[in-house]
Amino acid sequence: MTPESPCPLHHTSPRERPELQLSDCSLLLFAADEPVRFLGEMKPMKVTERQTAVFEIRLSKKVPDFVWKFNGKELKRDEKYEITVSEDGLTHTLKIKDARLSDSGEFSAEAGDLVQKAQLTIDREWLGQSLRDGLHTIATSM
Repeated sequence: MTPESPCPLHHTSPRERPELQLSDCSLLLFAADEPVRFLGEMKPMKVTERQTAVFEIRLSKKVPDFVWKFNGKELKRDEKYEITVSEDGLTHTLKIKDARLSDSGEFSAEAGDLVQKAQLTIDREWLGQSLRDGLHTIATSM
């Protein structure tokens, strides 16, 4: 960056606006070149049937090609899947509504070549409580 070249942050050159420092604009250019990365990890999740499961991931910068997948198949927003992005474009959220046994599997967040995966496990509901809780109660009362 030279004193004549426009700063993408300020849309003017440091020569036109002496209060601008070359380092201010250079830092912005450096950040733009930084590769995208995940900030944190997706965690495996377990919910009971009919509950809502939520996966969330935060990126280091906005990307145009972020997708959620289930068992390798791209998901689209519909009555089953609520897909949202924060105002700053960095936090991506996937809600799996009214979870069923068929929703058990691998969910992935993909941003370009970066991929994070996490398992979703659904516990079966049995007379108003999860099957696992019910079996545990039966086993311990014998």
